[in-house]
Amino acid sequence: MTAVVNAASYSSGPISPGEIVAILGQYLGPDVAVASAVDPRANMGTTLAGVEVRFNGR
Repeated sequence: MTAVVNAASYSSGPISPGEIVAILGQYLGPDVAVASAVDPRANMGTTLAGVEVRFNGR
């Protein structure tokens, strides 16, 4: 299954600004799971294990 869905309901459809999504599919990142981290200001990073997701080039 390959999809971008709402992370709470797993419903598919248009994505809204600020929505938290889950991206499902194969070959989306490293073979070994890695943990995310927050910076000292409690912001999530923009890449994880060299993987970056962009929406409309952002």
